[in-house]
Amino acid sequence: MVDYKKNDDYDLHYRNLTQRYEISKIVRKDKIVGRAEVIYQSRGAEKRELAGIEKMLASADVQISEKLVKTVFRLNQKFGEYHTLDMLSDTEQLMKKCRDNRDEALVKDFISSSGRR
Repeated sequence: MVDYKKNDDYDLHYRNLTQRYEISKIVRKDKIVGRAEVIYQSRGAEKRELAGIEKMLASADVQISEKLVKTVFRLNQKFGEYHTLDMLSDTEQLMKKCRDNRDEALVKDFISSSGRR
């Protein structure tokens, strides 16, 4: 059983911690297969990642739609890594990452929303 302290300054004072830390993302990585998946992401980290995806797409002069940003975000969550434009343009490599039908459906949804064939 975990007992949470109501006083936030307790850790700072008694454990000599200099600052508070935020858990922004927890990634589970399968050591045998080597694949990763995000199992937790804080709201702040989610907003920063969505803003980063929009900036990345805008810098490449890609027409930004809410569906496209969400599908790229879901790809990042599912595969546990931040996908760059080069990684997103290589559809064969994205399909090789798929483990099951759900992953394939997610990649196919991205391909259809981005307008690539």
